[in-house]
Amino acid sequence: MATKFLRLLFIFILHWFTGYTQLVGSKQANENAQTRFETSKCIDDLLYLNAKLQDAHPCLYCYTDSLTLRQKFTSLLDSMERHRSSSYYAQLTESEFTVMVKAYLAAINDGHLDAGNYNSLSRYIHNRGRFFPLTLLFEGESTYIHHDFSGFLDSTVAGRQLISINNKPVSEILQQMYALSSADAGLSIFKTRQLESLERFNILYWMLYEPTDQYTIVYQSDTSQVTVHVPGITAKEIILANNQQKTRPTLTLHAPISTAYMDINSFEGISERNEVMHFWEFVDKSFKELNRNGTQNLIIDLRDNPGGMIYNAHLLLNYISQQNIESDFQVKSSQLLKEMKKQGFMHFLLRNFNHRSYASKIAHTPAGNFIRFSSRDHFIANEKLKFKGKVYLLVNGNSFSAAGLFAKFFQEHHLGTIVGEECGASPSFSFGNVVLLELPNTGLQVFVPTAIVVNDKSCANTRKGIMPDMPINRMIEEEVKGKDTVLQQLLETIGNTMYTDNSRLQTDAQSN
Repeated sequence: MATKFLRLLFIFILHWFTGYTQLVGSKQANENAQTRFETSKCIDDLLYLNAKLQDAHPCLYCYTDSLTLRQKFTSLLDSMERHRSSSYYAQLTESEFTVMVKAYLAAINDGHLDAGNYNSLSRYIHNRGRFFPLTLLFEGESTYIHHDFSGFLDSTVAGRQLISINNKPVSEILQQMYALSSADAGLSIFKTRQLESLERFNILYWMLYEPTDQYTIVYQSDTSQVTVHVPGITAKEIILANNQQKTRPTLTLHAPISTAYMDINSFEGISERNEVMHFWEFVDKSFKELNRNGTQNLIIDLRDNPGGMIYNAHLLLNYISQQNIESDFQVKSSQLLKEMKKQGFMHFLLRNFNHRSYASKIAHTPAGNFIRFSSRDHFIANEKLKFKGKVYLLVNGNSFSAAGLFAKFFQEHHLGTIVGEECGASPSFSFGNVVLLELPNTGLQVFVPTAIVVNDKSCANTRKGIMPDMPINRMIEEEVKGKDTVLQQLLETIGNTMYTDNSRLQTDAQSN
């Protein structure tokens, strides 16, 4: 969810702040300079943020104990105090303060927490600042070049191992980015897959390093290390690259093996009522089609699904389960939500529930108490259309939030076989209902979840995501060619598979 907010902010910067900077700063001599804040103001904002997190977050110490988090916060305050006393200007740049806050949020180990402040970034975009043009793939300890959006590199470079960017080892860059990346239970698979996004990688790179018009990369060829100077790309080119991705769920039938492939790239939508109805219509039509065709195998693909509305996830679950699956979504009443209600922000931020009912409950529930909402209050599956065949669920490290919740219930209720890699969501707690908090002095924007679904508390310390029943790793050499080897291998396997009593997928050869 926070990832989607960052994407929207990036687009907002491109289209709105560009005009703003034309009005206020297009002829200023130092237009690219970072916005600076008095360190004392930054300290006040950090204290304000900590108080709001204590007030609004539904389970601040789910993954990091209070003592550890307090030590992290104290250490951060101490470093800012030292900066205030030793620095001649006693100021922090926008990026310096944002990096500090992101490091603190990352220590909480909640993937929905994030922060950003893009006034300086907007000026950089306005001046046609350039960004790193390559998408990368990470496997184990290695980093591979995926796609060059500048068009400068020869296509044969795709799949080559990347050694360094602007004379910094990639391993060092990733280590610094990981420290600023939030993830449920600190899951490294989620942090890694997030950085495969061109947008996400560039936002963090811009915060950490000096941006340049071109980037010097070193990659490994068959015989030696090769150094190349690659031109950067504009923010507009990044947005265009993101727009090439699919935005709607799809259903594809593979008639020869009586298998259907359902690609759900998000449980999100446009507006509260319309998005639920849109998803309901898609699901209803899809399962009518499956029944009409006598489909025997259904593949549901939640790879790179960042989540969205929990009720959309539950609706789909109940079409593949013979018994309706329910869960309670608990929203923490807080002073922050009460203040937002008074300011009229509810209809922008809270889309999982009926706005009037929700706002009324927030107003009448004491801060610190929880408001329960049940999935049974929303759409339920058409009993006649429920799927009775075999179901396979594809997940990866970017399957997060509502997608992770779907995978957890899928596994818990033995609805089929999970395929792929470790999920980017924890099996213990799921957060959501993110609200936007703006810090008063710096304008730093912080995304704070206010709701929780408790899945399995016993898993809180495992530091692993939901694991697949049938692990299939992608093949880098085929991935860079645009081939989906994970899906292809699953389709080939379904052609000669059988279920054992424990619902684990095996080939005929394995079962004999």
